[in-house]
Amino acid sequence: MAKTEPSFLALTINSFEILALTPLAAVVLIFGKRYIWTFTKSQKFIFKSVKGREPPKSQ
Repeated sequence: MAKTEPSFLALTINSFEILALTPLAAVVLIFGKRYIWTFTKSQKFIFKSVKGREPPKSQ
Protein backbone atom coordinates (compact mmCIF):
# COMPACT_ATOMS: atom_id res chain seq x y z
CA MET A 1 0.00 0.00 0.00
CA ALA A 2 1.41 3.40 -1.00
CA LYS A 3 1.85 6.14 1.53
CA THR A 4 -0.08 9.30 0.78
CA GLU A 5 2.03 11.48 3.02
CA PRO A 6 5.82 11.73 3.46
CA SER A 7 7.22 10.80 6.82
CA PHE A 8 7.82 13.45 9.45
CA LEU A 9 11.57 13.13 8.99
CA ALA A 10 11.31 13.82 5.25
CA LEU A 11 9.12 16.86 5.91
CA THR A 12 11.59 18.17 8.48
CA ILE A 13 14.57 17.73 6.15
CA ASN A 14 12.74 19.43 3.28
CA SER A 15 11.72 22.30 5.55
CA PHE A 16 15.32 22.87 6.66
CA GLU A 17 16.51 22.80 3.04
CA ILE A 18 13.96 25.45 2.10
CA LEU A 19 14.86 27.59 5.11
CA ALA A 20 18.55 27.33 4.23
CA LEU A 21 18.13 28.19 0.55
CA THR A 22 15.63 31.06 0.87
CA PRO A 23 18.10 33.70 2.16
CA LEU A 24 20.67 32.64 -0.44
CA ALA A 25 18.12 32.99 -3.24
CA ALA A 26 17.04 36.40 -1.90
CA VAL A 27 20.63 37.68 -1.87
CA VAL A 28 21.27 36.44 -5.41
CA LEU A 29 18.07 38.05 -6.69
CA ILE A 30 18.71 41.40 -4.98
CA PHE A 31 22.31 41.72 -6.19
CA GLY A 32 21.37 40.43 -9.63
CA LYS A 33 18.69 43.09 -9.92
CA ARG A 34 21.14 45.78 -8.76
CA TYR A 35 23.68 44.68 -11.36
CA ILE A 36 21.14 44.61 -14.19
CA TRP A 37 19.60 47.98 -13.28
CA THR A 38 23.02 49.63 -12.90
CA PHE A 39 23.93 48.53 -16.41
CA THR A 40 20.54 49.52 -17.83
CA LYS A 41 20.52 52.97 -16.22
CA SER A 42 24.04 53.70 -17.48
CA GLN A 43 22.89 53.29 -21.07
CA LYS A 44 21.84 56.90 -21.69
CA PHE A 45 20.56 56.32 -25.21
CA ILE A 46 17.68 54.25 -23.86
CA PHE A 47 16.28 57.16 -21.89
CA LYS A 48 16.81 60.00 -24.40
CA SER A 49 13.60 61.83 -25.18
CA VAL A 50 12.47 61.91 -28.79
CA LYS A 51 12.16 65.33 -30.39
CA GLY A 52 8.54 66.44 -30.18
CA ARG A 53 7.79 64.15 -27.26
CA GLU A 54 9.45 66.08 -24.44
CA PRO A 55 7.43 66.53 -21.25
CA PRO A 56 5.78 69.96 -20.89
CA LYS A 57 8.00 72.58 -19.28
CA SER A 58 6.64 74.18 -16.13
CA GLN A 59 6.69 77.98 -16.16
